[in-house]
Amino acid sequence: MMLVETVTWDADAGWQPDLPHPDGRSALVLVFGHLPDAGQLDAGHRDPLSGTADPFAELSSVWLGHAVLGCSTAGQLMHGDLPEAPVVAVVIRFDRTTLRHHHVELTKAGGARNAGRDLADVMDDPKLRGVFVVGDGHAVNGASLAAGFADRLPDMPVSGGLAGNGLSAESTWSLVDGVRCTGWVSAVGFVGDHIELGFGAAGGWDVLGPERLVTQSYGNVLYELDGQPALALYRDHLGELGDDLPNAAVGFPMSIRDLDDRTVVRTVWSVNPATDSLRLGGDVPQGSVAQLLHASPDRLVEGAHQAARRAAIGHEEFAIAVSCSARRRVLGERSDEEVDAALEALDPGVHLVGFYSNSSLCPDGGQIDLHNQTMTITTFRERTEVNA
Repeated sequence: MMLVETVTWDADAGWQPDLPHPDGRSALVLVFGHLPDAGQLDAGHRDPLSGTADPFAELSSVWLGHAVLGCSTAGQLMHGDLPEAPVVAVVIRFDRTTLRHHHVELTKAGGARNAGRDLADVMDDPKLRGVFVVGDGHAVNGASLAAGFADRLPDMPVSGGLAGNGLSAESTWSLVDGVRCTGWVSAVGFVGDHIELGFGAAGGWDVLGPERLVTQSYGNVLYELDGQPALALYRDHLGELGDDLPNAAVGFPMSIRDLDDRTVVRTVWSVNPATDSLRLGGDVPQGSVAQLLHASPDRLVEGAHQAARRAAIGHEEFAIAVSCSARRRVLGERSDEEVDAALEALDPGVHLVGFYSNSSLCPDGGQIDLHNQTMTITTFRERTEVNA
């Protein structure tokens, strides 16, 4: 049975309770934080915290040699709360499971797809049961990263999240050897017959308007729908709210159904009046079908519950929830309700920790997908016996 311990850190009190220490078992340490003084990090830059209080260096020093992964967030999730502490860490000790972990720098790998391939190569094992990933939310193309994993491990479930923004920092970062870095991706693989994982993703968004064919796009930039300028159509559907773009876009993402009939949600990150285009939170394949979405807080809360129901495996011991920062903006003061709704669908004794991200990864229909404005949940259980 896994042992799960959660701690928080702030500059005044330090780690509360005391930081756990290794005991000889394999351990995964996840740390999520939003620090108002995080500052601006240029791509590829490694930035130790100034001053004497550096929770990430201390954590990584104590757990040297173990799998330590972390990233910046737009807020943390812990149990049924959204803690005010700027840093949350969870230590998960495994009795019968082996962990593989690795960090990859995008520029050295040659892009996100190659980074996914490199990570997958390190994770590969006949008894690999799943992979969890975190990375820089600005530098990493999540769709390409997922494609890289699929190139090497096409049938392996991969979940995780790309870093969100802190309260005042525009850059996002992930943790590499105790240092906050931009332009990196990290992964941990779970190896063994005793580990069992579950996955769930759901949004809670409702359709608004007709389906339209993506007739011109490049990467994550959408130029035309049904042969018409994408921005003009988007503004037309939003009515008066179209005058408040891109701010109003947070409540009106788009569903994208690709040529394999898989549907994902894509955030509208920005608009470009000069090219009449929309920049979305993930790739938009030409020939796919797009449809505008909207939702009420009640439907988003329901979506979180559905994600947890899909991830539930029975007697799960630990769960990682990755929700989108845009969902938190829509939910506002009701953000804690989606955490409560997720917990209601899981085993009463489960430990739930997570963060608000730029985007998330989760298997959908057996394939790795990038999701925006979606609640994704990964559950874990370590069985004492393995069925023959």
